[in-house]
Amino acid sequence: MQKGKVPWDDKDLRSLAVLGAGVAAGFLYFYFRDPGKEITWKHFVQYHLARRLVDRLEVVNKQFVHVIPAPGTSLEKYAWFSIGSVDNFERNLETAQWELGIKPPNQIAMVYTTESDGTFLRSLVPTLLLIGIFLYAMRRGPMGAGRDVAGCEEATLEIMEFVNFLKNPK
Repeated sequence: MQKGKVPWDDKDLRSLAVLGAGVAAGFLYFYFRDPGKEITWKHFVQYHLARRLVDRLEVVNKQFVHVIPAPGTSLEKYAWFSIGSVDNFERNLETAQWELGIKPPNQIAMVYTTESDGTFLRSLVPTLLLIGIFLYAMRRGPMGAGRDVAGCEEATLEIMEFVNFLKNPK
């Protein structure tokens, strides 16, 4: 096809395809990611801890605890619960393990991690969108570079006539 006959040239079509793919990928990521199953402290102690179904606990951002199931168990792959403070959680976990008769060598390992929940990236989306629209508009806009200034040719002609008059006054 000829370039002038189609409303979209190849560059525009590629840009729209990349934008569409990016939006679709973001949508699919946020829609299909597994948030896990939220459980309570009581459920964790009675079901997971009492039956020794836990491999380790990951304390994330000092707010949430991911329960990592022991290998070979039929637990959900991802369970979590929220905690008030790390100190209280550690104290309660130690008490619960002591009450269940879990000796210190067999107690559950705890790992402290920091994860981003995506709020920083989500806060950047509007800014990046505005910058993208601005850059797209700048690329699509007229690129005259000063050649299309109204009256520029006439002014140049008048100046040339004036210079010629000064060189050769008649």
